Amino acid sequence: MRDRREEILARLVVIGSVVGGFSTVARNEDNIPGLNRPAYVVLDGDEETNDSDEGYGRPSNKPEIVWMSAEIVLLLGKSASAVGTDLNTNRRVVISTIKNDASLRSSVGTNGEIRYAGLGSEFASGRTMEGEMRLSFRFKYLLIVSELT
Repeated sequence: MRDRREEILARLVVIGSVVGGFSTVARNEDNIPGLNRPAYVVLDGDEETNDSDEGYGRPSNKPEIVWMSAEIVLLLGKSASAVGTDLNTNRRVVISTIKNDASLRSSVGTNGEIRYAGLGSEFASGRTMEGEMRLSFRFKYLLIVSELT
C-alpha cells in the first residue's frame, strides 16, 4: 500500500526538522504562540486531477496525473525590523531543501514535478508584522489506484 500524497506531506514535516532552527515543527496547526516560535508548519493543500480525458471510455482504475498543493508556513515572532532578513534566509533554505530532496523526488516519480508556486507574507500596511511567510508548493505525481490498496 502506498499513498504518494501522504508520503509527500509527511516528508515536508521531516524537512522542517532537517533544516533546523525551529522550536516547533507541526502539521496543520493554525495557532502557534510566540513562545513556540520560530515555527515551521506544513498545511495539507488541495488536490486536483487532469480531467481532459474525462468521458472518453477511460477505465476508472487507470493511473491519472494529480497536482497537489501544500503550504509551508514560517513563523518567526520577532519585531518587524529584525524579521525580514531571517524569513528570507529561511525561505532560501526551505525552497532549496524541498526542490533537491531525493525522497520527495522519489514520491513524485520520474515524470512528476516539484514546483515552488510563490509566497505570501504578513508584511503590509494594517497587518500584524510578526514575521509570517507562507511558501506555496505544487507536486505533480501519478495516482496509481493499485498502490492505494
